[in-house]
Amino acid sequence: MSSLLFYMALALYLISTGGFVVFIIRQKKWVFTVSLWFLIGGFVLHTVFLALRAYGLGTMPVLDLKSAFCFFSWSVVLVYLLFHRKFQLMVLGAFAAPVATLLMIVSSTMTWTNTPVSPIFKSAWLAIHVITIFLGDALFAITFLS
Repeated sequence: MSSLLFYMALALYLISTGGFVVFIIRQKKWVFTVSLWFLIGGFVLHTVFLALRAYGLGTMPVLDLKSAFCFFSWSVVLVYLLFHRKFQLMVLGAFAAPVATLLMIVSSTMTWTNTPVSPIFKSAWLAIHVITIFLGDALFAITFLS
């Protein structure tokens, strides 16, 4: 079930990326709006996927490279959506969506590791550190793209 959510989010990110490319070429606001809704839909599915994965692991799903790429992709989309809400930079979606999509594609080529999680990684401090690190990296990526 959760891997289905992952691939559905990836598909919505791909559609959104295509829509943003069309928006750059055609400059039609409705194309941007549709692309943004696909991105939001992918983000919602991605969030549910990460929540289910975190629940299953009992900790943040960033302990392997595949999960880290997946979480970083989610972080990039979150930061873009927050930037869009604040600054209404429509063209930024044409750069943020492909980055998030590429990260998800790279993540999809790797395998999930289901090794037992050490109790040290089940600390709340891990969640705090991981969230701030990945959001900081995503802020840097979005700033670089803009």
